[in-house]
Amino acid sequence: MTRLLRVALPVVVSAVALAACGGSSSTPHVAAASSPTGHAASAAHSNAPPSVTQLIHTAAQCLRDHGIPNFPDPVVDTHGQIQYDEQLIKNLPAAVTQRAQLACQSQINAAQSAAANAQPPATPQEIAQATRFAQCMRQHGWPNFPDPDSHGGFELSNPHDGPTTKNDPSFQACRSIMASRAQ
Repeated sequence: MTRLLRVALPVVVSAVALAACGGSSSTPHVAAASSPTGHAASAAHSNAPPSVTQLIHTAAQCLRDHGIPNFPDPVVDTHGQIQYDEQLIKNLPAAVTQRAQLACQSQINAAQSAAANAQPPATPQEIAQATRFAQCMRQHGWPNFPDPDSHGGFELSNPHDGPTTKNDPSFQACRSIMASRAQ
């Protein structure tokens, strides 16, 4: 299975993934939880832990409640990566995104963590490739860029430990290391 590199953004959706290997993502699919009868499942009637879909919705609703009223629920693409409207976020004032991020960070983190944990572990070759990418990022100005997690992704504990966009020169310098991971 091919995986995409994930780098957390230090904006409202700091926990949402950024595709490393190209400018376009897979065709997204709307995340949906359903019961065996095909009807929407209700968290209130279940003792099961919340699904990735429920956690994504909760995070998006929090963002809507805290200054971004038109923020749509993100979708999960065919690689299991969370996709969102990057342009919407870029067009908002920084104060709005920072305020919403602060208010919703725990919900964003829960959604990202659940999505990451739903992914199968990366192969040893993928971990080695992601580790080389992390080393490259550290050599290109991000000394605190983390090593990959067991899924081949990167959890930035501090938003200032990595680039904010795919256009960052260090990201551009290192992205070819991950090129074979994209489809």
